Order: sequence, then structure tokens, then C-alpha cells
Amino acid sequence: MFRGHKAALALAAAAFLSHFTSAAAKEPACPKGTTSAACTLTVATDAEPSTFDWMASTQGSTQIAGVQVFETLYTVDSSYSPVPMLAAGMPQIGDAGRTYTIPLRSGVKFQDGTPMTASDVVASLQRWGQVSPIGEAMWANVAQISAPTPLSVKIELKQPYDVVRTLAVPIAPAIIMPKAIVDKYGKSSINDVKDLIGTGPYRLTAWHRGQNYVLNRYDGYSSVDAKPSGLAGRKAASFSKVVVSFVPDSNTRLQSAIGGQYKAILNLPADLYAQVKTAASLKPQIIRPYYAQFLLLNTSKPPFDNVKVRRAAALAINQSALGQLAYGDPELYQLSPGIYPKGMGVLTSGVGADSYDHPDLKKAKQLLSEAGYHGEPVVLMTSTAISWIYNASIVLQSQLTAAGFNVKMKVMDWATMNAHYKQTKTWDMFSTGFGLGYILPTSNLLLTGHFPFDGWYGKGKVAKLLADWNTAGNDSKKQSEVMNEIQAQFYRDVPAVKIADIASLNAFVPSVDVSAMSFYQPTWWNAKVR
Repeated sequence: MFRGHKAALALAAAAFLSHFTSAAAKEPACPKGTTSAACTLTVATDAEPSTFDWMASTQGSTQIAGVQVFETLYTVDSSYSPVPMLAAGMPQIGDAGRTYTIPLRSGVKFQDGTPMTASDVVASLQRWGQVSPIGEAMWANVAQISAPTPLSVKIELKQPYDVVRTLAVPIAPAIIMPKAIVDKYGKSSINDVKDLIGTGPYRLTAWHRGQNYVLNRYDGYSSVDAKPSGLAGRKAASFSKVVVSFVPDSNTRLQSAIGGQYKAILNLPADLYAQVKTAASLKPQIIRPYYAQFLLLNTSKPPFDNVKVRRAAALAINQSALGQLAYGDPELYQLSPGIYPKGMGVLTSGVGADSYDHPDLKKAKQLLSEAGYHGEPVVLMTSTAISWIYNASIVLQSQLTAAGFNVKMKVMDWATMNAHYKQTKTWDMFSTGFGLGYILPTSNLLLTGHFPFDGWYGKGKVAKLLADWNTAGNDSKKQSEVMNEIQAQFYRDVPAVKIADIASLNAFVPSVDVSAMSFYQPTWWNAKVR
């Protein structure tokens, strides 16, 4: 723990070094004041954010915008490990893991030109603890937060907690905003463009609802000097402007890009991959992994309240065959037993590999007989809105039927399907995907028990294991051991069946270089003008 004069010197030194080692980004291809079409990146995406208040939102569409505008004390690199961003370094930890003193970088300015200080950080973290589900969970364990110096923040905990990883979570994250904005809005949603002020390389300058939003490069941006990786490292924004348009229909997005209307298109379905590859005016970009896809089982009522029936469902699924039929090209998916995909450090576990993708219809039918299941209808709900969910559901129906289940598929629009989650009597199973931003097992919707309905999972042994994760603090060896235990318990309980890790398919015109992008959502500062 920092104490007295030594603490002040240590923090001052960290901030001083941060100021001089955080070199300004290299001169962009489009210098300040450039307004040419070549320096504007035009993007077509599928969904409009309902809010740009990223701190309070778990939406992927909000995240795509938020990562360009806002930053956190710590962020994630390409392996989803936490590294400093607005913090000048890793925290000094004391009191047996109950005290974190975080040094802040000097010279960082918000997009309104005001300098970032500890008072801004304290105010932002306090709001995050009120409006973010991730923040609320951590704040239940926070005893006090203070600013010992203008460039340091001290967090005192009731019990040890994985503070650094929590502050790096890129979903409803602990973004840092000016204290004046936090004081103005409190817990209310911030959607006035002029008040959406961060420290990132782009500033949100316009939101034309139902049409697009506009990001302008923030030329006063202060970058760290490190190799770009994930959301971390140097951010040298090449394009002076980014215009993101909302085009829900995937074929329209593709044809508009082929016709020259857009330089980038996001979230294309797998069945358009062949067209993208053969389009002379486009180059495909595959981000893998993107989502971890599962089949969720309704544990609140028969037949899936019986673990034998859930295990029978797991034995019915042939992931290798499903992948070929549902996703097509092997570049667009990867088979893995993990709750988290491969390449995510302590979160990646191989537990369950002996049962994953090992279908056994004879054993499945035996378990169904032992459980007293005799062909009662089970409802598999799905939606055509997301092709990889719908395509997988068709294959799942066939495979489960072959094992003895009487599967009735119910197809609905996306909003209706989402509304049905808590109407537990209306469905028995559905497939969905989980984004990689939930880098805390304690916030992963598969494990916490609040999705798709309260009480679905997350009690008993798994609840204790999630508590063990928190007490492991920042000890990576202990975290890995606990993650293995969590995954082992998940495979014993079978609240859901892992299907595959799927990729994201985007496309760009050849004049845009996206080779430096490595995060599962686009980072426009990594896009370069060729």
C-alpha cells in the first residue's frame, strides 16, 4: 500500500513517465482540416444504437460507437487480458487485496479540451456503479473511493475483488467522462451529442436518428505509445471522419457497397461470404472469434428441469456436422468446448472436451427413457433475423429429433423472441450467442442466473465458484484453476449446450487497410487509408 510521502512520489513518477512515454500518434494520412472524400470512412451496419450512453448499455451497436469515443482506466488487448489505458500503470495493491491505488496518466484531455483529473475518474466510477450491471456488481463490494492526489485514485474494498479486469470490461464499461457531465445527468441517460464527451480518438458529432451517426477525429487525442492490440495500444486515427449508416437488410448493405456507396459493411451473414469473395470491389474481413453460440435449455419446467434430459440433449448434438450445415465455410466458425473461446487467456478452458462433439444417440435415448420422457412436444424458438441462429436451429431440430425428442420449432421476429425469454411456459429451448466482452465469469450471462430469466442458473455450486473467482483477485494461476472448476460444473449441470464459436464477416474496399484490427468489434482508429 502507498503511504505518505513515498506514495505521492511514486504516483507522481508514474504520471510523469506516462506523460513522456505516451507519445503522440504518428501523423495520420489525412492531416488536420482535411475534408476530402478519401478521408471519410463510410460504413453500413445492421443496427442503430438505442443509446450512446455506453456506460449504461450492453448493446453491441452501442459498443461499436462507444469504443471510438470513450476510454477506460484499463482495457483489453487481443488476448482479452487487462492492460493500462487511462491509468499510468497497474495499481498498487494493499491490505490483502482490499485496496487499489491507481496512478493516472498526465496530459490526457477530454474532447472538450479540459484535462482529465482524479475528480473526473471518481465521479465517473461512482456513476458506473449506479447505471451499469457490471459496475453495480463491483460497487456492492466497494467501501470507499477517493482521490489522494490529482493523478491518483484509491479504491477500498470490503472483500478482495478482480478490480483491474472489471474496470477493463468493454460491456457497460467504466468509461471516464468529465465530472461536470456526470454531475449534470446523474443516473439519467446521456443522449445529447454535445454531452457525450470522452477521451478517445473520435468524437460523436451528429446522430441522425434512423439514418446514421457521424464521428470526427479528435485531433487533441493523447495516445499511449504501444503496439496496437485489441482495444489497447497506440490509436493513430487515419480517417478524419467516419459516417456509420443503418442498413438492416444484409443484401442491401452488400449491393450498396459493391456499387460504391460504402467503404465498409459490417455483420454480413455467412451465406453472403461467397459473393463477398468474388466481388472485385470488396475484400472480406473475418474476425474470429466473435460470438460463442449455445443452445439454452429451460430449466424451470419439464422436461429440461431433469438433468438426464439435458444430458440427452447434449449427447444428441453433433457439432461437427452442425458447423458444416449451419455456417458453411470452415473460416466462419471454430469448434471448442469452452464457455469462452480459445485465445482468451485464463478464461479459456479445455474442460469438457471429452464430451463435446461426441454424439451418442443410443445413450441419449437411454437417458430419456430413464427420465420418463415419452415424446412430449418441446418448443425450440428461433428467429430469422440472425442467420447463424436460425440456420443452427434448423440443424438442431433435426439432430434432437433423431435422438428421440419431439421438437416443434416456433419462428418469430427478433423482438418477439426476446420478449418470450421471461415467458417461461411458452418455450423449452432456443439458441443464441454471447459476445466476448463479458471477460468476467461473474458477469457472464450464462453463469449469473439472470438470463434468459431470473433463476435459470447461477445458484448452488456454481455460485460458490463465482465467489471464488472474486477472491482470487488478480492471481492468474488461481483464476485459471477456478475457471476450470466453473466449466466442469457447467458441464455437469448442462443448463446449455455449447455449439461453436462463430466469426464475424465484414467487408471493406481495397483502399481501406484493416489489417491492424484485432478486436471483435471494429476499431476505426486501426483502419488506414492506403
